[in-house]
This record gives sequence, structure tokens and C-alpha cells, in this order.
Amino acid sequence: MTNDSVTDRSVCKQEWTRALRYKKPVIPLLAAPDAEMPFRLEPRQLINFTSAYDSALAKLRNHLKWMDLPEGELQALKHRLADAERDLPRAQPDQQPRIREDIADLQRQIAQQQALIANPQAAQQRVKQSIDLGLERVRQPVEPVSGVTHTKFINPPPLVAPTWFQDRHVETQFIGDFLKDDALRLFTVVGRGGIGKSAIACRLLRSLEAGQLPDDGGVLPVDGIVYLSDARSFHRVNLPDLYAGLTQLLPDETCRKLDGIYKNPQAATRQKMEALLGAFPQGRIVVLLDNFEDEVDVETANIKNARTRRSAPRRA
Repeated sequence: MTNDSVTDRSVCKQEWTRALRYKKPVIPLLAAPDAEMPFRLEPRQLINFTSAYDSALAKLRNHLKWMDLPEGELQALKHRLADAERDLPRAQPDQQPRIREDIADLQRQIAQQQALIANPQAAQQRVKQSIDLGLERVRQPVEPVSGVTHTKFINPPPLVAPTWFQDRHVETQFIGDFLKDDALRLFTVVGRGGIGKSAIACRLLRSLEAGQLPDDGGVLPVDGIVYLSDARSFHRVNLPDLYAGLTQLLPDETCRKLDGIYKNPQAATRQKMEALLGAFPQGRIVVLLDNFEDEVDVETANIKNARTRRSAPRRA
């Protein structure tokens, strides 16, 4: 923040307002002692670079590390909620339903994050119990209803495409064409935050649950769907949840064998995954790894979490 950068006509204002629109974190750095914090960036805490430069740089490094901690993630969610609540009364009528849904989703994520911070051991225990129950419960496909086969959906996503969700027909068709091609296995949907990536994917998977592609895309039978997300559910993007989700699509006897392999401390991760994929000799299984970019280091392109580090195909 310099005197020029905080004026209404500054190009910098266009940059940080666009960053807020796409839900990117903004860290104010004070470079001029009399530069005032823009109203829309309050109550973010600035870092003062007008004196003791090395100390300020150390604070910035520590702040970036803190942002990856649960407390930092919680504060980022609170900032986004404050921005959304500020934008709502000023938004056009056709934009208000989207902002209200963003506010509700942020409030839910904040509550989950606060519970995680208040009792991290309890949160980890709930995840473990969910995985154990998934490995033990009966895993029979859903019976056909009214002559239409409904696909077994493991961990249905909490996000449902809202009634005002429009367009994206070209992108949806592109994904549908990919799923029809038996030679393709991995598909990545990328884009700025808030443009509807998860809504597109969840709308498509809901249609596939009934064996159909949306927007009159035709029939496409799918044997099973597994949804995993670090941001939206307790079924996270890691090996235990992926293994548990896929085994729920298999017969009981096969599940017991795979469960024994998984619990064998001598079995390597590669051996476990090869045994699991070998149980799907044919058919079409879709695995949606929502918010997978959170698991990837942007500098090295490597997966951050060692438990997630083994590659997992989207379709078996």
C-alpha cells in the first residue's frame, strides 16, 4: 500500500478487487506510512514495511505459514464471509441468490473449522469411525426403481446445483464426451474460484446416478460414483477414504479380502491399490476428487500429504 495504490483510480484497486471476487487471499503490506487501508480490505491485518524491513519480511513469512494452519484457514473463511455479507446488499437481484448460497456454505465451513480447532482429536476420531463403518457396512448396489437403474453413490456431495445455475452446457458436454471414451481415465476441471466448477461436476454426477447425461446428452450407465473433498465433507482426499469408498461398491466377500489386505501392516500402498483396482475388472467407476488443488504444492506440483501421494485413477 502506497499513497498511489490506494486511490480509487489506481490499477492496484482493480487487481485486489478482482482477487476478492475470485476468493483469493489478500495480505495488505504498508509501504508508505500515511497510506490508508481501503475500506473493503478491513478488517485484514496489515504488515508494516515502512520500518524494520527484515522484521516485516519475517512477519510475512510467518503469516504465510500460519495461513496453512487450521487457525489461518478459519480466518480466511471469516474474511470471505465478511466480503460476501458486504457485497450482498449491493449486488444485482440476479446475483443475490448466488451470494446467499456462498454465505450459507461459508457459515457451514466456518462451523466445521471451529469444531476442528476446538477438538482436533474428536474430528480425527469421527473421520476414523466413518472409514471403519464404510469398510464394514453392507455394500450392495441400490435396487432398480421404476425400471431405471440408479448408480450407487458413495458420499453424495453436499453441493446441489441451484435452480439459478445456467449455461455451462459446452463444458458439461465436454466432460460427458470424456466419460464416454473408454480409453481415457483422468480428467481435471480447472478455473478461478467461484465460477461453478463443483456445481458443474455435482450436477453431472447427479444425472449419472440415474444413468443419464444432463442437457439431453444421452444414456451413460455408471456402476458407481465416489465423492471425496477436503473442503466440503469428512470424506477427505486421502488413501483411507478413497479405499473405503471404492470397496463399498464391491460384494461383501471381495470387501473382506480387500479389508484384510488393507489392514496388513506388511502390505505396501502399491500392493493395496493394485488389489483394489484388480477387483474392478470391467465397468465404469467415477471418482470425484473435489478441491484437489488444495492437495498440490503449486511450486513443485507434488502432492503435499504423504497419505495421498499414491496416484488414484478417476475411473477403474
